[in-house]
Amino acid sequence: MLIQSGKILQASQKISENIETLDGTGGIIFDYSLSCSLDNFVCQNKLNLTVPMLYKVGQLMMSEAVFSENLNSFILIDHELNKQLSEMFKDEYISHMEDLLKRMRVPSNDTCFKCFPAYKREIQIP
Repeated sequence: MLIQSGKILQASQKISENIETLDGTGGIIFDYSLSCSLDNFVCQNKLNLTVPMLYKVGQLMMSEAVFSENLNSFILIDHELNKQLSEMFKDEYISHMEDLLKRMRVPSNDTCFKCFPAYKREIQIP
């Protein structure tokens, strides 16, 4: 990434066409990174997520039964039923999640999300 400093004369309008580029960085480098967590958001919505997650677990269990290499009576006898249940649980999961996401209000600011401060700060003065 190329970093250059610049200056604009005080009498000039503050637009990009009036920037005069200079060599170097001008002594200022700004580097930051945010590390965010959705824990608070998920925890606040855990009751709403319960039913969809149960359907997802059911779908994954039935998919495992359909594609399992462990042969037993549950897998051999109920193979078609397991396929149907896997599809039904998948459809129910998608339906519940779509309904939930339509009703859920996702915040547009940082009040719901826990963000940690920048992980690295560095000051370089020429």
